[in-house]
Amino acid sequence: MARGTACCSGPRGGAGPACGTAAHALIRDGQPSEIAVEEVDCGWRWVSQSFIVHKTHAILTFTTPSMKASRLILAVLLMLAPGTIHAHGGLKRSQPVANERLSAPPRFIRLEFSDAPALALVKVELRGPRGVRVQLESARLEPEAPRVVLIPVVGNMTAGEFTVTWQLAGADGHPVHGRYRFMVEEYAARGEGAASTGEDSDANTRDSGQSTPFEVHHAGGDSAAEGEFDAESPAYVALRFLLFVSLIASFGTLTYRFAVLRLLRHHARTYALLRRQTMQRAATWGVIATAGVGVAAAGRLVAQSYAMNTPGGALDWGFIGVMVTQTVWGWGWLLQVAASVIAAAGFTVARRAQAHNSRGAEAGWLIAASGTLMLAVTPALSGHASAVTGKSGVAILADAMHVIGAGGWLGTLLVVLLVAIPATARAEPERTEFDFRNSYSRQGALASLMHAFSPVALACGALVGLMGVVAAWFHVDPLSALWTTRYGRLLLLKLALLVGVGALGAYNWLRIIPALEEERDPIRLRRAATAELIIGAAVVLVTAVLVATPSPRDLTNG
Repeated sequence: MARGTACCSGPRGGAGPACGTAAHALIRDGQPSEIAVEEVDCGWRWVSQSFIVHKTHAILTFTTPSMKASRLILAVLLMLAPGTIHAHGGLKRSQPVANERLSAPPRFIRLEFSDAPALALVKVELRGPRGVRVQLESARLEPEAPRVVLIPVVGNMTAGEFTVTWQLAGADGHPVHGRYRFMVEEYAARGEGAASTGEDSDANTRDSGQSTPFEVHHAGGDSAAEGEFDAESPAYVALRFLLFVSLIASFGTLTYRFAVLRLLRHHARTYALLRRQTMQRAATWGVIATAGVGVAAAGRLVAQSYAMNTPGGALDWGFIGVMVTQTVWGWGWLLQVAASVIAAAGFTVARRAQAHNSRGAEAGWLIAASGTLMLAVTPALSGHASAVTGKSGVAILADAMHVIGAGGWLGTLLVVLLVAIPATARAEPERTEFDFRNSYSRQGALASLMHAFSPVALACGALVGLMGVVAAWFHVDPLSALWTTRYGRLLLLKLALLVGVGALGAYNWLRIIPALEEERDPIRLRRAATAELIIGAAVVLVTAVLVATPSPRDLTNG
């Protein structure tokens, strides 16, 4: 234990212009602990844009053991990510051909997909006139053609129009399905002609390049049954919204611990106050957030099973086992569950250690950071990034960094609003043998906190924007798809909302934060931060819809 001196420093390490006598701090294990202040009368107006740039550079360049571990884990996860994942496995050719008029009932249905499907996840249904279901045998792969599925027809077929409905899991595990129709002539149904094998029609398909009518990724359009539960259903969107909010809150807790508090070390008393009064509460929020991830993961497993199966077979554990072990979606789900358990354990250890003021807190925070970093990768494994043809590692990395940036921006703001600001409001000025003038200022502590948060939000907001551009480059082609497709219009809406969040953040930084020292009640700050979070929640909701919407590249590949 040693006695050190802490003083407010300027952008290049010099003292701030309004800095009075330095504060003496007891240093324990390299960290300020109990503070004894002779005189503190530090002004905050010297904080300028150069200070923000200086602190932002510090955020991007500092290295701690947790950062080293996080980088190592991220590198391992990217090495394990598939190097090439083809776009969603759409239907390329069919037999019978769409809209074909057959002279005899077909003996089988032959479907050729763009990628080899997991046979256990392939569902094919044939319905005739008035919606009567025609009995089919179990699907099987064609020998030496793993992309071709054969389904023998064993039921009786009358004359009329027949509809083939198919479904399989795409590379990201989301349902890919479609339907097409063909006709059986009247005389064929009376047995006046031999049953058709479909060989001639299949040859015509190969020669002409004809394919089935447009099918969609996940759902929607003419290819989805009315009212069908799928990845775009409101209940599924709500589960993804819960997942994203929980992830953002988890990263916000860690960013507050490892970035915001680190920048407060220049203000020793405020740092000691917030470290003492907020660390346990922040860890509690981390436990709640990771529990939210776990709840969302459980709900998503059930929802995915319903989306991929008939309602009666949705809880078929054999089917669920195949879905979890043979799709990228399933691998991501397993990683998400494991990572949420690790992160929750870390936050729990940190919370208990903070409560008893023991040394295990740091280890708990490091464990939580490792688990939460793994969680950053999991949304990409169940979204568009996992279906990028080639360079999927880059797409997954960009998506993970997008999640980290959103958590560092909006998640940290949430923790600051719910944990840190109330701590500064509850703090009573302390009198010590060195502090006869009772000069500690709640307004000064709050201003110091927000000045530490501002560069963090700036850096993370920039990261969100940059990674969003990278994602758009992967998924939006051509540029006109931004206003001609549903995906593009949702992306523009998300961008507009992000601009609104950024504008509110800039207003807070330029107008509200500089006035904090004079305001006794930070009501304006609370209102502005709440408004920023509400718009941020709208951004997350749009994202929860966007990740299940066919991208322009998906539609082109289909």
